[in-house]
Amino acid sequence: MSSSASFFVAEGFLGTTALFHMDVIIVFIVALPFLVGFSLFFALQEDYDSYILSQKLLFTLTFVGLLLFMYGIYLNGVELDMKNNFFSSAITFNILVFQIFISAITIITWFTIIQISLADYKRRVLPGMYSRNHEKAVKRVFFLILLTVASSITVYLILFFKL
Repeated sequence: MSSSASFFVAEGFLGTTALFHMDVIIVFIVALPFLVGFSLFFALQEDYDSYILSQKLLFTLTFVGLLLFMYGIYLNGVELDMKNNFFSSAITFNILVFQIFISAITIITWFTIIQISLADYKRRVLPGMYSRNHEKAVKRVFFLILLTVASSITVYLILFFKL
């Protein structure tokens, strides 16, 4: 088995029934608000090139991470034993749908703000004329990121943590 294939079937390291790649992804998702905060530090220091690069990198990693997270849940979903789960299948399904919905909204909103901000930066109106609007948009995205993190952790714990 190749090393990339073993990444997707190796046993996890967080003490749950999740596979290794799911543990790596959930660790990244939990760290995401701190990484975004670190990225915002570049903007506060007026190092806009580093800020733009870090936002693009975090967005890309988050997009790929959430896709792999959803794919991992889809792959493991057939094998999950809901009888040993505290929550009913209906509740678990509703939480999963909410997680998918909030993740999609977060990705779409974050992508849109990155695109608009890059255009404003190239037109030299950011920083400047649109800084206040950008700050409000960043706060909205950060709130969505926090919701995505909370819902991802919830889904992870419901599906993979067994007492």
